[in-house]
Formats: sequence, C-alpha cells, structure tokens
Amino acid sequence: MVIRPMIAEINHSLKRTKRAIISLGCSFVQGQGAMHQSIFDEFSWTGLTTGYPAVTWDVSQEDMARLIKKFPDISLNVGDRKHTINFSIHETNNSFVYQLANKYFDKSYTPINLGRAGCGNRAAIKDLYFYPDINWHEMEEIIVIYCPSGAERFDFINDTSCTVNDHHNRWKCIWPNNTSPHQRDLSVGYLETLYSTRFQVMEQITHMQELLLWCKYMKAKLIVTPAFQEWYNRDKFIRCLKTDISRDESGKQIENEKTYPNSEYNIQKHKDIMTLVDMWPWDKMFYPDGHVNWAKHCMAQENDDTYFYSYYGKGSPGRWITPCAHRGAKAHDLFAKLLHQHIERM
Repeated sequence: MVIRPMIAEINHSLKRTKRAIISLGCSFVQGQGAMHQSIFDEFSWTGLTTGYPAVTWDVSQEDMARLIKKFPDISLNVGDRKHTINFSIHETNNSFVYQLANKYFDKSYTPINLGRAGCGNRAAIKDLYFYPDINWHEMEEIIVIYCPSGAERFDFINDTSCTVNDHHNRWKCIWPNNTSPHQRDLSVGYLETLYSTRFQVMEQITHMQELLLWCKYMKAKLIVTPAFQEWYNRDKFIRCLKTDISRDESGKQIENEKTYPNSEYNIQKHKDIMTLVDMWPWDKMFYPDGHVNWAKHCMAQENDDTYFYSYYGKGSPGRWITPCAHRGAKAHDLFAKLLHQHIERM
C-alpha cells in the first residue's frame, strides 16, 4: 500500500534506479499480517478484525515503547486515544515486492506496493491511475506482479472519498451474498441480478485487458500469480463460459446454471468462447514451485493440503500463515526469492 510519505521515497529511489517493480492485488499483496515473527511470539494479540488492522494487540505502554524501539518502521496512530499501533509501513517493508527489490535485487529496482486490503481486481488494476505524484517518466524498466484476488469481488468507487490521497477508502468492494449486514442491499442486488460464474470470468478477462494495455503503453513486463483462488485456470474459464445463464426482466436468474457438451454448441460459438479464454495471458502465469496459487504454495510449506483459512485465529505451526490468515513475513520472503529466480530466467 502506497501512502503519501512513501511517494517521496519512491521518487528519490527512481532517480537512482530508473526501474521499478510494481505489485497489484489485495491484502495478500499489501502485506497485511506480514509482521516480524518475533512480534507474534513476544506480544499478545487479543482479537482479529476483518478490516484494517487485521490483528488487535494488547500491549502495555512499556512494551509498546520497546516494540517501536526495536522496529523503527512501527509507530503509534496519531490522534488515537487508545494509542494503537500502526504496522502499515512495517508490513509494506516485509511485503514480497519490497523483499524482491531490496533484498534479492539489492535495491537495483524501486519497489511500489499498490496492494490494497479488501479490494477486488477491478480496484487493484485501476489504482495504477491514482498516483500522479509518482514520477512514472523516470522508469526505463517496469515489472508488474499481479496477484488476482477473489474473482467474485466487485469494486465501486466510494463517493465518500474524492481525493487521490485517500488511499484506503477510495473503493467500495462487495461480495455476492445475502447474509452479511455490510452493504446488504448492494450485495443482495449484486448476487441476484449480476453475479454468475460466467459473469466473474468475463469480468476478470476485461480487467486483464486494461492491465495488458497499461503494460503495453509503459513497456512493462507482466507476471501473474493468483493470490489464493484456483479460478484462474484455462479449463475452468472454458467451463464457466460454456455455462448458459437465463434471466428475467428484473435481472434475476430464472433457472439454474446449466452446461452443455461441445456437440450442442455451433462452431462459431465455440470459437468465440475460445477467443475470450485466450485473451487471458496464460503465458504470463507464474506458479510458485508448480502450485496453482500463492496460498497453496504456503500451505505446501506446512505439508498441509487444506484451505489456508483454517488457520484463522491461530496461525499455522510453521508460521507461514498468520493468525489473521494472511501470509507471514517468511512467506513473503520465499515468494520474493522464487520471483527473483523467475525474473532472472525471463
């Protein structure tokens, strides 16, 4: 996540490096939860939230002072009477794009972390336009690492925010559900009148065209690794696009989704579907150690093939997954190492 104080540092670095690595995605990319492991080991956390910060800490004033002294990139939230701790810069420094640029490329690239907690892919890609103060013209080489989030998420501009500086509240993300009280009317409307598996695949293909166009204009190289979903798979894209959807005049589905065998599709329709599917840049996909997404790779380090979210509230034994079910700092570091090897082979 880029916040205002970081832009001056980014521009200063770009004057020297002339090249950047940009990461796009949700909280996994932002680095949420990627605190130094000793913080989890030495200090008490009292609960978890679904927003930011992901972990609530129960720390005495004495321990808080010790923590800030040990980690200079940790601070207190200004104006907060409860003196809560701000880990945003610390987490960013531990995020994979910072480890990749600073550790594995020995600061020869400038890291730009555009990850944003809670967002979908529409917001992740469009956020590229909201940093006019970054000196893009200084970049002679760009690598973009895109970690698509949940394909079912959909982002709207948040009209309560109207400044490029409001980095955290710029977008309003919804999920297709009818149980959450959060933005209930909007979520239910999305679920009942827009959402389907075909919808989400076509949305992702569309978002990707925007990113591909940006990369072409900026002469940037692109690497794509899904954050945690297995949706980003050519066979699944084909299956979803072959799923027929029927809706009434209000937009609601009037029958369940059905898929039909290839024999019932005319040749042109089949060609159209395949054209859509291959608009996704499958040749840009990077699968860490052969795993379909980054979360699967982390779970493999635990020798566990269950869903990563099973560690919510406790963290994984090997500390690859944090108590807030995000990637630990060591997971970011390993991903950065593998990305470095991949880039060197490109």
